[in-house]
Amino acid sequence: MNRKAFIQQASITMMLHPYSSEKAPAERVDAAINLAEALWERLKDRGYGPTTQTSERCSKNWYSEIQDQEEFDKCRRKYGDEGGRNDAAKAWIGLDEEEKVKVFPAIPKYIESLKYSGKSKAHFATWINQKRFLNYEETEKKQSKPAYNELAQEIAGFERQLELVKKSGNQAMIDTLESHINKLKSKQS
Repeated sequence: MNRKAFIQQASITMMLHPYSSEKAPAERVDAAINLAEALWERLKDRGYGPTTQTSERCSKNWYSEIQDQEEFDKCRRKYGDEGGRNDAAKAWIGLDEEEKVKVFPAIPKYIESLKYSGKSKAHFATWINQKRFLNYEETEKKQSKPAYNELAQEIAGFERQLELVKKSGNQAMIDTLESHINKLKSKQS
């Protein structure tokens, strides 16, 4: 409790005391405040002081410490500004450069995964602190060859399109689609 809150609370308590009712209302307020202030000073002299200390986490502006504020802001906007900026900035400072590069591409994948998982979105600071972005890191294998199911779906879509085009009789379009389907099938094997 800080000094102001202590004096307010103590003053109200003292004003409600039955012995203070003998004085006029204005005098009761002044007397209660004076007594509360004196009590605060006596408690402070005996080592009690304020019960809450301002921590570094609350008082330090971590955002001002960020060297690459533009990149941080870009990631935070993409994520959706969950949680406090200062907490997220503190987490961001804890990342090395290699990790910072991985954050932005992982954000849309994480947000997409939330649609199917039923989980709630973590605060940006938590997501960074726990390095959850590493769960959505692309591997070379994933980048070089699409998943079999995705490829099969793409082929099926083009084959449906080919059937429709065959009805129209547009031979140039038929040839293009067949060529494209054959290329996709060669990737599949």
